[in-house]
Amino acid sequence: MEIQPLGQRELDALTHLARRPDVVRFGDHLEVDPPSVFGAWLGEADANRQLSLGAYEGGALVAAARLSTTSRRRRTHVGIVELLAPWTGGDAAVDALLAALVDAADRWLALSRLELRAPAEHPQIRSVYEGHGFAVETTMRGSVMRDGAFADEASLARLRPGLVAPAPIAGRPEPRAKQPPPSDLTFRAIDPAKDAAVWTETLSSESVIWGTLQLPHQHPEAWERRLASNDPQHIVSLAAETGGVIAAGGVLVIPPVLRRRHTATLGMHVGPEHQGQGIGGRLMRELLAIGDRLGLARIELEVFGDNPRALRVYEAAGFAHEGWRRLSCFRDGALVDDLMMARWRE
Repeated sequence: MEIQPLGQRELDALTHLARRPDVVRFGDHLEVDPPSVFGAWLGEADANRQLSLGAYEGGALVAAARLSTTSRRRRTHVGIVELLAPWTGGDAAVDALLAALVDAADRWLALSRLELRAPAEHPQIRSVYEGHGFAVETTMRGSVMRDGAFADEASLARLRPGLVAPAPIAGRPEPRAKQPPPSDLTFRAIDPAKDAAVWTETLSSESVIWGTLQLPHQHPEAWERRLASNDPQHIVSLAAETGGVIAAGGVLVIPPVLRRRHTATLGMHVGPEHQGQGIGGRLMRELLAIGDRLGLARIELEVFGDNPRALRVYEAAGFAHEGWRRLSCFRDGALVDDLMMARWRE
């Protein structure tokens, strides 16, 4: 078994590998996906953000792996591992690829946590992944289409040996006392030009940053560009207003991957002056109703475990705990866990 870096010259071989039926079954792509889908693995412009390797046997590419980093600044310590491998018979190749990626992550890439997904029932979880320190953290119900049915995936992670997580710096802001809900709450689509300034101010506040993955000191122009770039075919964006003021915002993000189009990720925030009024729960129900009308079977979210108000709201709406992700986010100078939850609609 020989491990080599992958570049644009290997695109044909990578595409041929990815289109094998037993490799398609392992992943979330299609046999008819064009080469450009797999060319993203080989993008030279992203050389500083990803490492792509191939496993060769007898001169033929038999499996491939990519290690990339997220664009979220509060998750830059996390590496995402993706595999193109056959459903059966690829243990040796996957083992060699993971060994190379883990070595690079631990010694040269300053990554504290590696994540990957695999079919929940796949034997390699125990025969290969656990041997490299990966452990199942969550089982994601029906998160991918496989063989014409919704199939579960296991989300695994590996923490760098000897990792010592730093302590928080300032501590969590005190939550606002509960108040009566507003009687005039309305919902509307987000207007990037109109809403960017309010969005920036709200998402830069300490209490909102604490419960999300947002950053302080953002500029309204950056938020206007970001909101304007949201594709309405994949992202549903809502603002909740009371008294003519935006009190909260939320999104449903539907992945462009066809085998995941029955799923969405839900994200929300409530402005600091409007917390404790039940606005987040009403906004969430509005987003869930849209998801139901779109026929979404699975809606997932991530929440910090020390946010009991949010946990109660999500649980009341039918979200189930799927598992804790260890040290997955940077917050207040420390690495903290978050909880994966999902709502399933039969």
